[in-house]
Order: sequence, then structure tokens, then C-alpha cells
Amino acid sequence: MNHFTAQCQLNTKVNVVETDEYEDDEYCLTPESGNQKHAKKIFATLNVEKSAIKFQLDSGMTCNLLPADILQDESKLKVTRKILTMYNKTTVTPLGECTLELHNPKTHKKYQVDFVVVGGDRCMPILGSLTIQEMDLIKVQQHSILSIEANLVTQEVLLKDYPDVFQGTGKLEGQCNLEVRCSASHTPSSTSVGSTYH
Repeated sequence: MNHFTAQCQLNTKVNVVETDEYEDDEYCLTPESGNQKHAKKIFATLNVEKSAIKFQLDSGMTCNLLPADILQDESKLKVTRKILTMYNKTTVTPLGECTLELHNPKTHKKYQVDFVVVGGDRCMPILGSLTIQEMDLIKVQQHSILSIEANLVTQEVLLKDYPDVFQGTGKLEGQCNLEVRCSASHTPSSTSVGSTYH
């Protein structure tokens, strides 16, 4: 379950997973179980247009979300073509986008942050993955993550690294002796070009 669906109870196409009334104590930083080492939900209070706003930090979000009631200056709202897609493939059409200055009262740093603005007053403001990393609110420990990186091989790379393979007519030089096991079967290939077996 992603945080947007769990926290935002809009009157839209979003399938609401949690139907409890919005309560401030639902968003506490304390873990649900006393023996857990880390909190399930992480929050940061930042100043937006001189108001202290509590944001949920969500490393799974690809955008920053702002409820329309927090946006004090509606002239900052710009039209957007973006559509929010939930984990269950439902979609939400936002009211627009805006850029706001966020001030971290702890570090005294200021940031220009892009937000997708949604309607409804029961939606939690959320900062997404890229923003919380750029603001140093969360750090990804790359050395602790095993990742498999696909090396994309292009025609240009192959021609550069193996030029001898791509030169000539495709025939082996000199006389060759090919031996085939009796149990092997031959299936003609549609990709063979001018191959002759003797």
C-alpha cells in the first residue's frame, strides 16, 4: 500500500484502503510496537509560506504532494497534464502544480520545491524520494544495496570492441574440417547467410 492511497481520502477514483477518520495522532513518529527499532512513518516539519507544515517523507513517491488547502496563494497554481497513478493502477487528476519555497528551521536551508496539488482536506502533505534525498532528510546507503546494473550494448560499442568479427565476407579462411556427432540434429536457421557445409 503506498502512502498516497493510505493517507489521502479524497472523493475521487482512489480506492480508499483506510476508512478511519483523519486524526493527528495517526501520524505520530512513535513506532507502533515498543520493540521496533525504526518508525514506520517519518515526518519533517518545514516552513512553507511562513507556516509550519508537517510533511510525511515517502521514499516510494516520485513526486511531492500538496493538498490545495495548504496553498495560500492560488495564483501560484499552474495547469498540469500530470495524472497521479496509485499502486493499484487507479488514477487521480490533480488540480495543478506549483513551486514553493520550503525552509528547514533546523538547518536554516531554503529549497525551491515543485508540488503536485490535489483537492481534498484530508490529504497528508508528502515529500517524495528525490526531494528528501536532495534536502538531506534521508540518505540511501548505496554500499548496503546489491544492485544489478544492465550494461546496454549498442551497435557502436560492438563494432569498436570487436572490429575483426564484422570484417570480411563471413566465410572461414582456408580449409576447415567440421565434425558433427551422429546424435546431433540440424535445424535450418532463417538467419544463416550463405553458409555451405561440405
